[in-house]
Amino acid sequence: MDITIQPNQGEQIEIPVSFLSDAVDEVARQFVALHKGATEVTMTMQTEPGEYRFRIKKCSKTMIQFMVYEMSDNFSTEDVTKGRLLCLKS
Repeated sequence: MDITIQPNQGEQIEIPVSFLSDAVDEVARQFVALHKGATEVTMTMQTEPGEYRFRIKKCSKTMIQFMVYEMSDNFSTEDVTKGRLLCLKS
């Protein structure tokens, strides 16, 4: 699976997701959680080496914040905000 993100500013981000984890299931589970009322979710995508984390936070019923963080290690135990912030959209 490849993920492409077009930020409001800057270069397009292309993420070639590895099969080290089940990315499709991860995306589906987190969107279901948001639909069921979660106010914030994090999705992790392995890329060999490293990983990306997508953090989605509901700010209101009609507004969300979408952040993409790049982590240097696979299966990183660091907090999501310790990664390099690549994209922030509201």
